[in-house]
Amino acid sequence: MKNIIEYPSLVEQAYGMLLSQGITNVSKLALFNELVKQHLLDANGQPTKKALKEGYITKYRRDNMNPIKKFKYDYPRFAFLSDSCFKVDHGAIAISLRGIALYIQRLTRDEQVTEKELHEGQQLLNDWTKENKNPTQKQQRLIKNLKFELNYKLALLK
Repeated sequence: MKNIIEYPSLVEQAYGMLLSQGITNVSKLALFNELVKQHLLDANGQPTKKALKEGYITKYRRDNMNPIKKFKYDYPRFAFLSDSCFKVDHGAIAISLRGIALYIQRLTRDEQVTEKELHEGQQLLNDWTKENKNPTQKQQRLIKNLKFELNYKLALLK
């Protein structure tokens, strides 16, 4: 069984940015260590004065953000998704099946993915299925393929 390491949100955001640029050969641990070495994060994962002063990291006022931006800020693993993958419904954020598919595809291609992250992907898919009782045939095929990908990756981790 793999050890599960929770990284600070800034490391997760930076890692997501690297993945979105096609850079997949850097681990979260190496990224964290490099950010600490460059004095951009402290040992607890908080931004340093240098990082703020030089503009590498900016302070955000969450209360001024639109709901989707706030969601992406709170859950940086979804920051790479286009805003069109989200819907605001009475203040709650819903992720479209397309967004869930993109997220799961990223997870299953990530060499550093954890069992916990894969189970979270499964839960997202299950929640979408419960909320959407009558998926189209195309959606049903996509759901079946995504479940297969998740189960296959989980089996590889064991």
